[in-house]
Amino acid sequence: IFRLDINVTDITQTYIAGGGTSPDNTQVFNGTSNEAYFSFVEDIAVDYSNNVYVADGHSIRLIDQNGNVTTFAGQDENGNYLGLPADYESTHVMVNNGNRYHRGFTSVAYDAHRHRIIATHVQNEIWAFWMDGNTLQSELIKRSEVAGSTNGTLEEATFQYPHNIQVDPSNGDIYLADGNLIRRIRL
Repeated sequence: IFRLDINVTDITQTYIAGGGTSPDNTQVFNGTSNEAYFSFVEDIAVDYSNNVYVADGHSIRLIDQNGNVTTFAGQDENGNYLGLPADYESTHVMVNNGNRYHRGFTSVAYDAHRHRIIATHVQNEIWAFWMDGNTLQSELIKRSEVAGSTNGTLEEATFQYPHNIQVDPSNGDIYLADGNLIRRIRL
């Protein structure tokens, strides 16, 4: 993970974290910036404290201001699913010929309005994660049981592949790409 500082005359690239890809392309490994491994990075978000959140396969990873990498939500390096239901692995992690699919969370955004992380998942889901004291909390905002692009209430609407999520900091509305549409969820 790198940070690019862009100004009128030049671009400076600064290393943030990552020791490369995990040895088997499915593991995550937490640690200092140069020790940590990432599995399948798809998106990043930055909060107002300069913490970086990474959509990394079946994990949401956190890179703090010192470059230390931990698992914020999802599958940690021990195979536990932080902040997710007990049946998450059996219902969300695909296996093909004994190999796990790398993708789970496809995008991540910081919700400044509610101080939480919003993430999209390949299973047509939108999740929220936040800390309550020292306890990670989660909420399934939307699961689309049937793939589609129907508008309506949160209960009525369907999604076919929510990704590239952004959150309006003034009111918490969620914007995302979904197939060939740009969608908005008013909360």
